[in-house]
Amino acid sequence: MNTVTEQQHTLRRYDKELIKLKNQVEKMGEHVSSQIDLVVDQLDDSPQTMDFEEVFENDISINGMEVKASKTVIRLLAKQAPVGKDLRFIIAVSRIVSELERIGDEVVTIAHSFEEHARPSPCIDNAIEVSVTGLMSSAKNLLDRALLAAHNEDIETAANMMEKHLHKEGTYYQDAEKLVGCIKEHHESLDESFTAALQVNSLKRICDHICNIC
Repeated sequence: MNTVTEQQHTLRRYDKELIKLKNQVEKMGEHVSSQIDLVVDQLDDSPQTMDFEEVFENDISINGMEVKASKTVIRLLAKQAPVGKDLRFIIAVSRIVSELERIGDEVVTIAHSFEEHARPSPCIDNAIEVSVTGLMSSAKNLLDRALLAAHNEDIETAANMMEKHLHKEGTYYQDAEKLVGCIKEHHESLDESFTAALQVNSLKRICDHICNIC
């Protein structure tokens, strides 16, 4: 095999690895987003019938996806020495994979909290209902939009999301603060208030991780 042919084969393998990495992060993003949906679906049931076993099982798969994607990143960096656009893409994917894994962990933390404690009822703040379920649905929507913006390299959409929703003065954080304040004011049970505060803290961390994806 001559040098030119060897180079062509190397480039084809390299391109395949880049496509593989892209597919890995997209699949992982879909699974993490689905995890949020699973928790929200369970919260629509009565506390007696809630079952988060599927969430916990899926988290194991997500952790495995993170390991595989990280190995692909390391292999590309070590063997191909990418530069320019390819290097930026690989670094961006590495960051997104890490953030997705952390989001998955926070979703599991929230699921565990609902298993161990009674579900807090929604609070009414100035006639607007705020709840952990509502914040989770918002987080899922923001995650999907952030992943789409990353896929399309849509800097404008990402910046707009950060300004309007993900910034500490944005709608998501403000709703989280409203929920914490409302729970402190209206829920008499200390255990219920503490559990809800832990859940909201996890939701805030999810927001931070989505922000990092942007």
